[in-house]
Amino acid sequence: MKSDKNISEEKDHSPVKNGAHYFVHHMENTSIPTESHRIDHYAICLLIEGEMQLETNLFFHHAKAPSVFVIAPGVIRRFLDTNKIKKATVIFFDKDYFLKNQANIHFLDKFDFLEQKDQHIIDLDEIQYQKFLTYFQQVEQKAQDTAPHSSDIIRSFIYILLNELEDINSSRSKAQTNVGSRNELLLQEFKMLLTKYFIEERQLTFYAEKLFVTPKHLSAAVKEASGKTAGDWISEMLILESKVLLQNKQSTIAQIAERLKFTDPSHFGKFFKSQTGLSPLVYRNGI
Repeated sequence: MKSDKNISEEKDHSPVKNGAHYFVHHMENTSIPTESHRIDHYAICLLIEGEMQLETNLFFHHAKAPSVFVIAPGVIRRFLDTNKIKKATVIFFDKDYFLKNQANIHFLDKFDFLEQKDQHIIDLDEIQYQKFLTYFQQVEQKAQDTAPHSSDIIRSFIYILLNELEDINSSRSKAQTNVGSRNELLLQEFKMLLTKYFIEERQLTFYAEKLFVTPKHLSAAVKEASGKTAGDWISEMLILESKVLLQNKQSTIAQIAERLKFTDPSHFGKFFKSQTGLSPLVYRNGI
């Protein structure tokens, strides 16, 4: 099934080719990109054997089988130590496909685990794992079926998967108590805001106001919780986005500098080299 357009601007790391609306991908059968990247589809990954370590935006995740990893489009991700992923299957799907015939266009927004960094990984017990394995197998079978209603049936299975995950996640949230310190929680909230506003807003005052604390308090909390300054985190997010944008070799360095709101390409180049040890061009040529 084809979509109307391909909106990806960066190097295409997705196994979803030619504008497909959905796709089932076996991670153990193909190479896994280790550089930072983003894709335009939702992903539901069933980790069957092994472990998975990855970063999404500024957050680190470690999953052990059996578990499910879920993520929304547009989030920058980077896989670490990919040799530990022994067996995993991913269902990719796009928003337009899923919402076809759905009256509520905001339906996907209710699933916090798609967006919230601390809910991307959902551990499964044996009964839950067997249930999800069956769902994934049925989706894969239908994806190879040319029957008229195969696409609708796959959509229904995705609907079931999301609601099953929501039930598990809700039960887990009620059972868990928040043991994080106030500073750790403030750090998480700061990083979540940073991923949304870092291009336009790079002053600590902006984030402090959003979090209803003083800049001095936020600065001290971030440093105490992470060992990094707030400025370090802002720079890290800028570098992460820069690396993704540099993968699109149709964009010039000047265009990328402008998109990231640097005053000029030289300023961007100096910043990038100070953080990575490489110029933007050298980094791009090495990809």
